[in-house]
Order: sequence, then structure tokens, then C-alpha cells
Amino acid sequence: MIKSVFVPTQHQCFNHFKNVFYDDGIREDLKKILFELKPSCEKQLLNQCIESFNIYFEENASESQNTESCAKLIDNEVNRILVDETSGILERTREVQVTFNQLNDFFLKEPSLSEINFPKVFPKRMLVSSTTETLRRMEIAEKVERNGINLDEYLNNHQKIKDILESSDLNTEEMLNRLKHVVTPTPEMRGFVEKLLRRSVENVYNHLKKSKKYIIPSTLNEWKESSHTRTIFPAKKDGKDLIIVIRPTDNDQIIFYGEEELEALDSSDYELWTDNGKDHNCKEITLGELLKTTGITRIPLNKI
Repeated sequence: MIKSVFVPTQHQCFNHFKNVFYDDGIREDLKKILFELKPSCEKQLLNQCIESFNIYFEENASESQNTESCAKLIDNEVNRILVDETSGILERTREVQVTFNQLNDFFLKEPSLSEINFPKVFPKRMLVSSTTETLRRMEIAEKVERNGINLDEYLNNHQKIKDILESSDLNTEEMLNRLKHVVTPTPEMRGFVEKLLRRSVENVYNHLKKSKKYIIPSTLNEWKESSHTRTIFPAKKDGKDLIIVIRPTDNDQIIFYGEEELEALDSSDYELWTDNGKDHNCKEITLGELLKTTGITRIPLNKI
């Protein structure tokens, strides 16, 4: 019966059983790279939800693919591309470079594992990166070193914050308590946050200044001097006084650091303006948009 069955693959299509391999715990980051380099491989891996053939694959280990065999396929394919590029047969496309950047990230993250499992490509990994990408990474490294940033601590805190914000089991008070323990006020972090705030305040000011709806001071310095805090500013709109609350939205997240910001949002005449530092993309965030993006459909009133 096994010889005639068609089974679902990780490409969400069906393939003949004799043409598929069992996914024996392949690392997701390497699997993503493999699928981008060799899309046909996605059609040759059994869907991980299928467990009916586990005993068969335990007895036929040669029909399984693991992290090591996946790395070997990537190693051979990337080496082939590099050889063809050197020979002038092939010119690297933007899509391939994006995939190569992911492979470079893996090399940086797992140097020992990479040296063992990528014997052809790892020794010449500089060829995998483009000149532009190499310069970009060097600039990042220079900024990290110049500002004395503890990158491991920064990344660890960033992941903790992300996990807390994405937790659906925590109420607002629990989130604030946990964030207070995660956000460590190091000089590097304070400097980083201050830089984001200065940028966002300036960008939002320039955006509102161009609008005919708002009346604000003629210069940014005057607006800062009249501010309630470094992120809360006065304005007029349609002849009425208004409070402008400004927050950066880097990494597609809004984090409120001070109680005064939450108190300002509790008033009746306020607007929350955000800026991500890209393409002058300043945007007002309404309560409706917050509810939609966070997925909140029920609001408890017992603590209000």
C-alpha cells in the first residue's frame, strides 16, 4: 500500500510516497535557505503533520533528511553558483544575494557548526557576501564598537520585550511590571532611546508644520520649549487646544516608557503620532487602529 500512496508535502501539494523524504528535525533557518535555492526540495519533504509513516522511516533511515544532509545540499548548490559566477557563466541576482545574506547570518551565528557542515563554502564565505552587504555589516560593527554597546545584552533584552508584548496571557499591569525588569537603564540604551526620540520629534514637527490643519510654533526649538515633556507637545487644531504624543515605531512596535504619556492619552483632546525614521512616514494612530492591530476585542472595565 505504501508504494501506491500520495502524501502531502511541505509545499502544500501531494507527491508520490517514493519521491519524498522524512524531515528528521531539519533546522528551520537552513530549510528556508534550501527552499529558496532549490524550490523543488520543498516538494520532496513529507509534511511534518503526517505521522503515519514514522515507523517506516525509522526502519529506512536512508529516506530521511536531517540538518547535516540539508547543509550538504546547500553547500553544494552555493558552491556551484560561486563557480559559475567566477567563470562568468552566471551573474548574481538580487534574490540570490538575499538568500546568501541569510546564509552569512547563519555562519556568523553558528561558526563551529558551519565549519563542519559547509566544507566547500565556509572557507570562502567572503565570496558569499556582496561588497555592499560587507560594508553594511562593517558599518554596524563600527557603530556598536564606537558606542560601547553590549550587543548580546541588547539582543537578549529585545527578545524578552518582544516575548512580553506578544504574550496574550498578560494584562497591562503585568506587562508593565515585567518590562520594568527587562529594560535596563544602561548609558548605551539611554543614548539609543534619546536618539530615536529626537528623530521622531523632529520628523513629526516637520510633518505637522506642513499641514494646514495644525498650528504649532514656527521653530522646532520653540515647540520643544513649550513642551510638557520631551514627548508631549501642545498644538491647536480647528481652533481647539490639542495634546500631541510622539512615539518612535522602530521594529514595528510602540513602547510607552513614562506614566505621563499614558496620562496624556487618557485626556479627551490628544493625538498619538508615530515615526519609524523611514521615508518621512509619520502617522497618527487612532484607538480603532490600535484595537485592530493588537487584536483586542474585549476590554475589562473592572480596573478603570
